[in-house]
Amino acid sequence: ATRNVSAILEKNCLAIGETTKISAIVSKGGGTITYEVKDEDVVNVDANGNITGVAGGETVVTIKVSETENYQTATETVKMIVIPCAPEITLKNVESTGKIKVTWKEVKGAEKYRVYRAASKGGVYKKVFTTTGLSYVNTSAKAGEKYYYKVCAIRNQDDVVSEFSSVKYRTCDLARPDITLKNLAST
Repeated sequence: ATRNVSAILEKNCLAIGETTKISAIVSKGGGTITYEVKDEDVVNVDANGNITGVAGGETVVTIKVSETENYQTATETVKMIVIPCAPEITLKNVESTGKIKVTWKEVKGAEKYRVYRAASKGGVYKKVFTTTGLSYVNTSAKAGEKYYYKVCAIRNQDDVVSEFSSVKYRTCDLARPDITLKNLAST
């Protein structure tokens, strides 16, 4: 005979390292309940249905109730999304040009990063750069001007975007002068 299994999920969107619980309700009959994950790089699930975010992205968890003497196997799938962690950014001035350089460490599960800039902390942030790298230099910054930055991490294949980093600011310096000394003394 046929039967159904339903999933009760506390939440389907997690941060990396966060855990939620998935429970199965079987319409009739017994059977062993197991959980399978399509992409274990995104979430892990234990035998009790505890799902933990591992890296940013999307995957599917399947609940399976085994066949019994009187009932067929039943399955139910749920989509899980794990949001990458927000990058932690550092700002410094490039010694030779005075321009502002924004750097961050790699975020697990991220495939690229977007850099946003504003003229004030509460101002309008505009996307100025997208990269697979771990830094950005504001080559259009003007000496003496203060700039505010924030960065988010993205898992490209699913377009899952992290929270923004904390906003940080820095003032663009003047370029270091290039001085050449010549000996004009006569011998």
